[in-house]
Amino acid sequence: PPPSLSLRLVNKSALFVKWVLRLPFTIQNTTRWSTVYVIPDLWRPCIIGNNFIRTHNLQIDGAHQHVYFPTIPTNRNLSDAYTTYQKRYSTQGIHTKHVEIPFSSSPPQVHDISYTNKPNTPESPDFSDSTLLEDQQQLSDLIRLFPNVFSTNPGRTNKIQHHIDIQPGNKPRNSAPYRYSPARRQTIESNLNEMLQKGIITPSKSPWASPVVLAPKKDGSMRFCIDYRKLNEITSRSSSRHWIYVPEYEKKKYVIAYASRTLSSAERNYSAVEREALAIVWATKHFQQYLEWGPVIVRSDCKALEWLKNARDPTGRLARWSMKLSPYNIVIQPRPRTSNPNGDFMSRYPLQTYTTTAQELNSLESGINILEGTDLLDNIRSAQQKDARLLRIIQSLSSQLPVPFNAKHSQYIVINTLLYKIRHFNSYIDQRLLGSKYLLVIPEMLQTTILKWAHDHPTASHAGRLKTLYRLSSRVYWPSMQKDVFTYIQSCLSCQQFKHSNAPTANPMQLHIISQPWHTIGVDIMGPFPPTARQKRFLLVIVDYFTRWVELFALKQTTATHTANTLIDEIICRYGAPVYILSDNGPQFIAHLFNEICANLGINRKFTTNYHPQTNMSERVNRTLKAQIAIYAQRRPGL
Repeated sequence: PPPSLSLRLVNKSALFVKWVLRLPFTIQNTTRWSTVYVIPDLWRPCIIGNNFIRTHNLQIDGAHQHVYFPTIPTNRNLSDAYTTYQKRYSTQGIHTKHVEIPFSSSPPQVHDISYTNKPNTPESPDFSDSTLLEDQQQLSDLIRLFPNVFSTNPGRTNKIQHHIDIQPGNKPRNSAPYRYSPARRQTIESNLNEMLQKGIITPSKSPWASPVVLAPKKDGSMRFCIDYRKLNEITSRSSSRHWIYVPEYEKKKYVIAYASRTLSSAERNYSAVEREALAIVWATKHFQQYLEWGPVIVRSDCKALEWLKNARDPTGRLARWSMKLSPYNIVIQPRPRTSNPNGDFMSRYPLQTYTTTAQELNSLESGINILEGTDLLDNIRSAQQKDARLLRIIQSLSSQLPVPFNAKHSQYIVINTLLYKIRHFNSYIDQRLLGSKYLLVIPEMLQTTILKWAHDHPTASHAGRLKTLYRLSSRVYWPSMQKDVFTYIQSCLSCQQFKHSNAPTANPMQLHIISQPWHTIGVDIMGPFPPTARQKRFLLVIVDYFTRWVELFALKQTTATHTANTLIDEIICRYGAPVYILSDNGPQFIAHLFNEICANLGINRKFTTNYHPQTNMSERVNRTLKAQIAIYAQRRPGL
């Protein structure tokens, strides 16, 4: 195509014209030649414009849904359009072809194809702010030599197309937009509108979507960025292959190097996620020469590292470490500890073979023997030999060699023909070791005896559940120890007789006896409701506790004066003064006026408990009244 040819959409975005051809068009045995423009990835196989229709007098019969050329061909022919380009356009500066594209689901779009006989020569570039003093003339000559490549306005280029290859088997990544404040949302909208007007971006209905991220600049403004992390995860990097050197000997791969270091005093306070992230950051710096320009696979038993990789707004140390890891193509593969022995064993110090000394056994025996001078260990040894399950474990351990220390290996050990359970993980409180490393296994027939000595012995002082459980769990073991300890202490007769119960007890209920009608009444206020024609918005509810009779009175205001006047005029004057009035702690009921009236009439006052209005019977009446009033108001909204 000529350099002066340009195709633009209505939104001023440019289209790439690959070829300009002359092709024949045959309709009902009539052939016409015309110039066509080949556009890659066009949304229609062929689009016929108005200039073709006018030049060849193409007739369109919309009623019968067909097109045809007239029998007498027109004198206007586009066959000479391209050969007489300079002559035709010397007198006519711009020739425009409007192409209307019908869509079934969206309104038509109009595209313009513009010719101009003016050379596309850009203005002389301004290098006043540039530091390229020596190369300014060469750069200016280069821009003038290729005017159709350079432009003073930002936008898309049609000289080259960029393709992103996706790894096979991956679905489109469609991320929802991030939430922003109205001010930042307005910034995003202004940037999008500006790029739409300049033709940098176009509206899209692609299944791929990435959220917008605003990054602050030094001057305080915001930089418009796109978060392409999910797209980068599945982008194929086969176009630029990089290799990591791994020495091979006899066609076998070997480890290049090992690296480790101890944590500082501050790093020991990090959480598990921060320590795992610190290991990756330090390793990438240590093995930088091997890890650059290629994928890095990190296998770890910490699944939280996936969260660190995909965290939207990391802060503090995690944010700084994420920036340090961003240049690397890190692929985190969670691997459980059982499947990660090559990395797990490196984090453990070598343990020396543990030999049980007589001094340790004596201290262990003194811890077990709560009562001095007893043959407790002999009884336990004999009971273990009689227990079928424990006997199989003892025989299995006695017939095989000791195994190395590991949490997944043997859980038991035999010392002096006694079966002990190994505690691989000790608990620490204030840097103090709790319990012994070996716990004596108690057979089922002696568990009750051990419980009795650990709880009922004078030195135990009938301790509670937790203290008794700690006393046993730090020395002996059986599977259902916690359940058995709690059950035994709950059934201890001495503890129930002499120990004080810490369980909260409720105060005794007060019995209120009602002997006659209007002996006791309950009062309450409902509202505010929508005002009536007489501007009344509240209801005074009065209930007789003896007969359950309900009296309702509409009020304009709920002051103590209005409430007292209604109570005297409508209740006391009709039924007499009650003995008791039960109400809540509303201001109209605890006012000085209301209290003086009750005192002068000899009425006793009772109040409901705070946050427990169920004490007043009128509250139950209110629940029924609310439903009835709502139904009545719905049927008669004008009342």
